[in-house]
Amino acid sequence: MTDEKRITQLLQAFFDEMGAWEAWCTERDDAIEHTDDMHEAHENFKAESIAALKKIFNKYCSTWDEPKRAVGGTIHFDSLPIYGADLIEIIEIDVSGNTARVVAKEKAGFKHTCIYRLKRTDSGWRIEDNRKRMNLKGVEVNYSL
Repeated sequence: MTDEKRITQLLQAFFDEMGAWEAWCTERDDAIEHTDDMHEAHENFKAESIAALKKIFNKYCSTWDEPKRAVGGTIHFDSLPIYGADLIEIIEIDVSGNTARVVAKEKAGFKHTCIYRLKRTDSGWRIEDNRKRMNLKGVEVNYSL
């Protein structure tokens, strides 16, 4: 199997797991609004959602950083999930030795063009960093979860 095929499979599996995680978080976040003790529910949700996210990152990524997108002490979701193999199109894969740069475009929402950097490890390809978004001039800007 080619590196490009392995990378595509890895990213599509990552996108699908992230989409399922986002959908689960959105559902849980909406349900919390209807509980008697919202503060305790939000604290539990934050811990559970970050633990689930960390599990995904440990499976597909070489690094883990705490999520930066938070409102009210928990991860905030106010829209439909943006991840999913059917929601992101891989446009370009450039492999150079043990590193790869992947350009992908969201098919819905803001239709951001994102860059993923991967590295080859003893256990296969791993996502090296959080995705970066390209602005309209093709320049990378930080865009992390």
